[in-house]
Amino acid sequence: MELLPLPKEIRKLSCLRTLEWVYVGDDREAFSLGDLESLNLLQGLLVLEGLGNVGNINGAKQAQLKKKKGINTMHFTFDGEEGDWRISHDEQLLEVLEPPPNLEFLDILHYEGTVFPSWIMSLTNLKRIVLDDFNNCEKLPPLGKLPFLERLGLWSMKRLKMLGVEFLGIETSSQHGISSADAAFPKLTSLVLGSLEEWEEWDDGMNTNGEEDITNFIILPCLCSLSIWDCPKLELETLTDYLLRKMSEFEDCLKKEERREKAKQISNL
Repeated sequence: MELLPLPKEIRKLSCLRTLEWVYVGDDREAFSLGDLESLNLLQGLLVLEGLGNVGNINGAKQAQLKKKKGINTMHFTFDGEEGDWRISHDEQLLEVLEPPPNLEFLDILHYEGTVFPSWIMSLTNLKRIVLDDFNNCEKLPPLGKLPFLERLGLWSMKRLKMLGVEFLGIETSSQHGISSADAAFPKLTSLVLGSLEEWEEWDDGMNTNGEEDITNFIILPCLCSLSIWDCPKLELETLTDYLLRKMSEFEDCLKKEERREKAKQISNL
């Protein structure tokens, strides 16, 4: 089914409250990101597809998504033409598409950039994040600092090799002490890690016996479900007993012998 842009006349509907799906592109005769400027009463879900084809970054700034405070769910889909030019393009475009500060649910798909936008850690009301099909990102922002995040999905991040204390949001320098009240992912209940083909290690600040290497902090205190699948390079010894106890799904990771040993460990916990 071919995706078609919306008619440009929709931009005149300044009282419009529901516009759940928008396919954007470079057709000047069709609805573009800039045409969202006057639609500040939108509520609920807003899906933006075709972002990989957007040529006018300056025009995209006119969308002023952060002013649309009624929107609580946003999906950014960077489908479009491929090429090395997409790295800079996607980074610049995502930076100007800053959502409203009260956003609760955020999905980003097919992103070709190497870095995350500066605004992502300002979305302190986020309850769910899904990052899917990222070809170039090697590091993640300190998502563990988001106070109300409940669900997190990381899928098909092709260059991600390690999840470390930076991802958890743990500050380890002597200049920034950690109080006993600090927690990484304080509300997270569900974590899904899938198709991370280069992921080798998870450093959660604890050794494999579950003893803290970094003092005075709590990791994932509310975690109920941990799913890991299709991560063939993940090393067994980087997962602590605490993470093993939370694991609800574990498949297509490590060698067959290692998976068998992992299953024995889980059954004995």
